[in-house]
Amino acid sequence: IRWAKEDAIFLLNNDARLDPECLQVLSGALGRFPEVDSFALSIVRQKGKILESSGAAIGPDGRFFQRGRNLDFSSLSLERLNPAPAFGNSGGGGLYRRRLFEDIGFFDEDFVMYHEDQDFNFRARLRDHMCLYLPEAIVYHLGSASLGSHRPHTIELLVRNQLLALAKSLPLALWLRYLPKILAAQIRSGAFYADQGHGTIFIRAAAQVLWRIPSILRKRGPIQARRSISNADLRRLMES
Repeated sequence: IRWAKEDAIFLLNNDARLDPECLQVLSGALGRFPEVDSFALSIVRQKGKILESSGAAIGPDGRFFQRGRNLDFSSLSLERLNPAPAFGNSGGGGLYRRRLFEDIGFFDEDFVMYHEDQDFNFRARLRDHMCLYLPEAIVYHLGSASLGSHRPHTIELLVRNQLLALAKSLPLALWLRYLPKILAAQIRSGAFYADQGHGTIFIRAAAQVLWRIPSILRKRGPIQARRSISNADLRRLMES
């Protein structure tokens, strides 16, 4: 991203491939929507039948998720789907304007991998940058091809980074409002991983977040000081 010369930057996972029309759709969107700073794509599992993401989102329980996940993509009529606002996009495939990075910075390299895109989305929304979902911009994604989805290191990063992103960006007033739901979600997550034999990994990941509190607070201060979106508007995004 630092070395790229153009005003628009397209990111794509190494286990993904483009639909032949994808770049044409994205190129057209840059001209049609000059006010939009990032664009979410239709990310589809490699066989082309199941939707993996139509844009990223966050719920009032603090959990990040991909909109439209597991819908039957083959039955969707894309020509009837209009571009629609999204909380953010998936790092598996997304288009960004350079000005967005210039305003909020790059992906947080402390995350290493997993949820660094959601952390970036959250910071962008706090600055009131808009993301738009483009249904006809399609990417086919294999998913977890590099590390696998059930390896201990993958689980540790997923748990830790979700909490890190939340700790950095969720405003204090919304922390207080959503804390019961956030705690309940973490208890369910811990129980799920314990049932899978990964309870120790979950505890280790949560402990890493506590250990990083000083670093989190150093990052959180400037993020919150530059916030442009109101708590009410952020609530609507989280509860929609």
